[in-house]
Amino acid sequence: MPTEIRTILRDYANAVREKLTSGLGGQPEDQLKNPTENLIRAFGELLNHIAIAVTEVNTPEIGRPDMAVAIDSLLVGHIELKQPGIGVNPSVFTGHNLDQWKKFKQLPNLVYSDGNNWALFRSGQRVGEIIHLGDIAARGSLGIRPDAIDAFQSLLTQYLSWQPITPNSPRALAVLLAPLCRFLRDDVLGALLNEDSALSQLRTDWSTTLFPDAGEREFADAYAQTLTYALLLARFDGAGDLRPSRAAETLSHNHQLLGQVLNVLTDPQAYQEIGTAVDVLVRVIGAVAPNLLVEQDPDPWLYFYEDFLAEYDPELREERGVYYTPVQVVQCQTRLVAELLRERFGKPLAYADTDVVLLDPATGTGTYPLAAITEGVECVRERFGAGAVPHRATMLARNIHAFELLVGPYAVAHLRITQKLQESGAVLPDDGIHVYLTDTLESPEPAPSGRLPLSLRPLVDEHRRAGRVKRETRVLVCMGNPPYSRQSFEASEGTDDREARLERLLGDFIRLARGRTMFSHIASLYNSYVYFWRWALWKVFDTTDGPGIVSFITSSSYLKGPGFLGMREVMRKTFDDLWIIDLEGGSSGARRTENVFSIQTPVAIAIGVRNARPNPGSPANVHYVKITGRREDKLTTLDTIHSFADLQWTECSNEWTASFIPEGQSDFFKWPLVTDLFPWQHPGVKVGRTWPISVTNDTGVRRWQRLVSSSLSERSELFADRSFGRGTSTRPSIGLLPPPASTHSIRDLNPNSAAPPIIRYGHRSFDRKWIIADGRLFRTPSQPLWFTQSPKQIYMTSLLTGVLGHGPAAVVSALIPDLHFFRGSFGGKDVIPLWRDPSGTEPNITHGFIQYLERIYGTHIQPEDIFAYTYSILANSDFTQHFAEDLATSAARIPITTDVTLFRNGVDLGRRLIWLHTYGERLVPIGERIHRVPSGRARALRPISSTPDGYPNDFHWDEATETLHVGDGTFAPVTREVWEYEVSGLRPVRSWLGYRKREPSGRTSSPLDEIHPLEWPAEFNEELLELLWVLEQTVNMSPSLSAFLDAVLQSEIIQATELPFPTEEERRPPDSRGNDREPTEQSSF
Repeated sequence: MPTEIRTILRDYANAVREKLTSGLGGQPEDQLKNPTENLIRAFGELLNHIAIAVTEVNTPEIGRPDMAVAIDSLLVGHIELKQPGIGVNPSVFTGHNLDQWKKFKQLPNLVYSDGNNWALFRSGQRVGEIIHLGDIAARGSLGIRPDAIDAFQSLLTQYLSWQPITPNSPRALAVLLAPLCRFLRDDVLGALLNEDSALSQLRTDWSTTLFPDAGEREFADAYAQTLTYALLLARFDGAGDLRPSRAAETLSHNHQLLGQVLNVLTDPQAYQEIGTAVDVLVRVIGAVAPNLLVEQDPDPWLYFYEDFLAEYDPELREERGVYYTPVQVVQCQTRLVAELLRERFGKPLAYADTDVVLLDPATGTGTYPLAAITEGVECVRERFGAGAVPHRATMLARNIHAFELLVGPYAVAHLRITQKLQESGAVLPDDGIHVYLTDTLESPEPAPSGRLPLSLRPLVDEHRRAGRVKRETRVLVCMGNPPYSRQSFEASEGTDDREARLERLLGDFIRLARGRTMFSHIASLYNSYVYFWRWALWKVFDTTDGPGIVSFITSSSYLKGPGFLGMREVMRKTFDDLWIIDLEGGSSGARRTENVFSIQTPVAIAIGVRNARPNPGSPANVHYVKITGRREDKLTTLDTIHSFADLQWTECSNEWTASFIPEGQSDFFKWPLVTDLFPWQHPGVKVGRTWPISVTNDTGVRRWQRLVSSSLSERSELFADRSFGRGTSTRPSIGLLPPPASTHSIRDLNPNSAAPPIIRYGHRSFDRKWIIADGRLFRTPSQPLWFTQSPKQIYMTSLLTGVLGHGPAAVVSALIPDLHFFRGSFGGKDVIPLWRDPSGTEPNITHGFIQYLERIYGTHIQPEDIFAYTYSILANSDFTQHFAEDLATSAARIPITTDVTLFRNGVDLGRRLIWLHTYGERLVPIGERIHRVPSGRARALRPISSTPDGYPNDFHWDEATETLHVGDGTFAPVTREVWEYEVSGLRPVRSWLGYRKREPSGRTSSPLDEIHPLEWPAEFNEELLELLWVLEQTVNMSPSLSAFLDAVLQSEIIQATELPFPTEEERRPPDSRGNDREPTEQSSF
């Protein structure tokens, strides 16, 4: 072979030189195609195989490798050719070549060549070294390096000998298929750039008739996943030949819709545009051994789709909420619902009984229907014997329905449920199993418009079947795990778009809440899981007067969230009994607990039943239990629950809108809410962009100058235009606060335009930054806060709608605070201003409260006194520790003593704390200077380098020496109590330093964020010391604060029922002479 390979290589090198020096024109890489085809064919003969290299039909938009290579008619890999001199090392690629590599690296067997250099890649990883053949482009065979021949022969042998991997586990299969599906999706997106392409026409037909809300990316994603899963299902159904037409024939037996859709998607004209990706999938899936996967795992599909989507598109997984439901959760719900079917409805066979129709409205991979089938089959087997199972399994096949929007899990659910029913001896319905590819929340009266291509009839028929179920099928049980993700769209009326439909669906959830809670609270309803709850109540109960059951596991925010008043009232009117199993799981909030899912959102199981006819005049009995501990502990507990009697339930209030969590019985709940003492609360400023906030004034100036000096084409990127809020072309409205520096839009600014002021800003607890104060930059400026800002104003912040963690329950600021000021996240309507007007004459205190205290105490009381007393309670870390359980279900409540001396003691402590925490700007004691923080013990011992190279990027605290190290600088003494000081998870010292590192912590939203201080300024040393001094003296006050709180709790305390209650007018923000929308986000769901 050495002689033969030298001959083949000489012929190739001379052909390359001849082509490149012919002067016939054309792209240099195109001149390599014919020599490369001949090289591959000749080398294949050496290996005793027929090797064919086919030049791919290519366009700049679609972008495919230049050649596909087949061995004995089987696709083996691809070759991408580059102009000689470009090289084959992707790490140095830029521009088009880099973009191309990001796509091509997903291929399992790929060679890059520029004639002189060759490299083999498998799934993005280079195999061996880059082979430098020599300068054959210029010198032909004379340029061949003798020492490269053996390595070149080895590379081609490995390349042409490639065989697809046979995955040995479901996860390995997911990891294998995800990049190939992604490659196909990108090919489809490329084809859609050409409006005349076959795929563009198919997308038009698809979207105008079936999925009107689907954009190009959604279509490409659906196309890629449908084709991938259709081929995979065909393989599991026994197909040996996976060419699309043959695979579709196999699918037509048990999965008719997928078979017909596969034929549509691989129409010959469409196939020409994406054949490369399809051929690779056919070859790779053809190597899958279903028996091997089943041997390893009897149910290989259980977690497959979650693993697949995590590899394929993690952001899509997060967006669509695709997280598998643990089997213990599913089986617990299934058993408890089965008990209700037997005990309440007289259905001894539960799901297998006559007329028990079950619907899972977001089935995923079919886990809930499978659990119901299993439960029903076991009931039949246990009661009547195995011979009775097939008849009842056939009934289950008729009575169990499932909806799924995503084609990947739909395909898996179709396979799993079909197999399960067939294993039980069921005769499947003539129209196939009742798993539908549909949008549950779509109108039950879908009306595809226009003349439909014949090829799309199967999909239209599927939609119509699903529509009939929505309209006509009487569902007794609705059970599942619907998706949950926050929506941000605005209310819309009189239109038929999806947003308007969903708003109308919520209907009474919104209507009953309006006027009874704040606007921003109602925005919490715009969540997928809430839509599914309302849809389920409509489907099971609103369409009939009979009994029914709904059981979901969802986000638990509806249990006590203030925006869910209407939802809770509707549920109380609908059900006779409602059981709540609170599983906690808030892993990103102030109190962290482990979640049974891989998410950060607390969850709860709910099971609601109506026994017979509706009884809306009597509120449901709501039963509550919380399961705590580690994730494994919770799942173990769920696994042991076989009956409602296995749990110790606590009864909740029967008030229509009350929380679904029992209110505590301690004295705490007799005290007034802080929000009833100070009736106006407001969200902090939501900028929506990170770059207007900076750590120095100079940084803000440079960022603004960079913005106004940019070209129009660059400005949208710098300004970070969003689909919401103010954009580059938005002109400021009259009365906007903070006032714009000019009336021009951001797009119309230039270097000579008036620059806005850059002022101090309360970004995080104890952290003063700078902000470009111009309303044009902000998504939600919270105008009433700007309107009432004055040298007298004080803002008290907390987690008024969330659960407090360790540390103080409130932190004050003299500066206008950020939405997430208190703990860095989960901000809502959490700011309590002291004053309602800029002159500081109208206190934000419920009318009559000051007069009530004056009567009790027999002395004059100032608004600042009440504010300070409240702060002396809330700023005390002992308060959150002592009342941790009570604060889990209630906002902060204030114990107000009737002892005037004790009250004055609290006022004095609170005034000092406010003075410290506002850095000497508010309630300055007599004899002290404004803006001056009293010195503590900490000092700067060693300076931080002031050179650019010495800018610190790390910091740590040395416990032994009580020394804080920042780069090469040191500060001491810093006690553990100061270093570890916490505000519901936020550590102020670490947070402050993190934002000021050379590579700052936190998110970015624009290239403007990359403008930082060039060196560590002197003001940082001084402000860091002031922060340490403030915390040091706060810690030193702890004994006095603790003694004060203990004394208050032992004294006579004023009850909430004795105090005046705020009016709706008092709860409204003051008129800021502008329209200000409040944030729709209150947490990070």
